[in-house]
Amino acid sequence: MSWSVNKDVSVERDGNGRVRVVRHIGQPFTGGPSPYGLAADYLEAVRDLIGITDEQIDFLRTSASAAAKDGRGDGLASTRPGPQLRWVLRTEQRSETIVLLIQQTFDAVISGEQVDVEGSGLRVLVHTTPTPHTQRIGGLSSTLRESFLRAAPPRQRAFGDRPVPRMATIRLARVNRILAQSGFAPFPDIAELIDVQFPARLLVFRYAPSEPGVPGRPTSELTAGLHDAPLPGTDYVALAVRLIPQAPTMAPAAARGRRAAGRGVSLHAVELIVRDSDDAPLAVRPLITHAQPVAAGQGLAFK
Repeated sequence: MSWSVNKDVSVERDGNGRVRVVRHIGQPFTGGPSPYGLAADYLEAVRDLIGITDEQIDFLRTSASAAAKDGRGDGLASTRPGPQLRWVLRTEQRSETIVLLIQQTFDAVISGEQVDVEGSGLRVLVHTTPTPHTQRIGGLSSTLRESFLRAAPPRQRAFGDRPVPRMATIRLARVNRILAQSGFAPFPDIAELIDVQFPARLLVFRYAPSEPGVPGRPTSELTAGLHDAPLPGTDYVALAVRLIPQAPTMAPAAARGRRAAGRGVSLHAVELIVRDSDDAPLAVRPLITHAQPVAAGQGLAFK
């Protein structure tokens, strides 16, 4: 008998009526052999419930093989305009559960490509049984967004940098601009750091004045003096970089001669999110990690 959404399917919605959680442990969705194919079939079955399109599901199907070959399950982004979906991460727990994360993307005005929407996507759990080999899905969780208020593109970029692709690296000069505008002291301008490549990524970020900035200073205070201050509720093409900045009160000259950034007087690791067009600060978020993963651009952000 084919699977369908019925009274045994529990649905949780947010205040706007958008579906956020779907559960049906007693009525699992089954199939195989690929967890990606099973997830795509499942999304087709709940498509109308969670508000996604055939076009989005078709792209997930055609890009599944590339995601499966990637060690982390990081898939390609669509080239079509508007909100789209892509495979972003696959993790396995005790060989019994596969967690598939699907990222929502949106076309960026500046870069002209699809970039990830911050904090927006789907999480699908695929439970496996080795003997006999079966796969089943008992639900999903969603943070998908249905509307975007895209900021108008700037007449020109405040700095001469080319926009970075979805994942890239930036140099010390731009990192120091980002640090300064976010309320931190810059890294020392020493030979060991001049050619360091800092991992960074583009994303679509919805700005809120309540976003945390430097301790004791919300981002709205940091951007108050800007001619084109970020507007609440507006989606900006943003740049996110993860690192361990110097203390805000530390003069740059005091850091000269130190062998590496972030030693001695460093703060906790943070993710700095800035508007890509002019590096205006949008958010400063602490990371749950230590120095080594931050140096590799990794670490888990929390709000």
